[in-house]
Amino acid sequence: MTIKGIGFKFKLEENFLVVYSGNSLPTYFEVPSNLKILDNSSSNNFSVFSGDFIFLNNFVTKVRNIAVPNKYKEIGIYLEKKL
Repeated sequence: MTIKGIGFKFKLEENFLVVYSGNSLPTYFEVPSNLKILDNSSSNNFSVFSGDFIFLNNFVTKVRNIAVPNKYKEIGIYLEKKL
């Protein structure tokens, strides 16, 4: 997942994924035990892995719905590789 825009970034804190999407407060997502998030040491992208495809797809969709991509302004949360 990649996030583009001014003030948009991801942060991994303990068991939570924090998404700063330009709102006044960040959005927190609890990372379940069957998901693995690889921190790419960049605040703009990260990778998510899971053995359960449906669970993975639901989690990614929840995160993506915070900042739906806008193709004209090129801001929002984008999926780089979708299975």
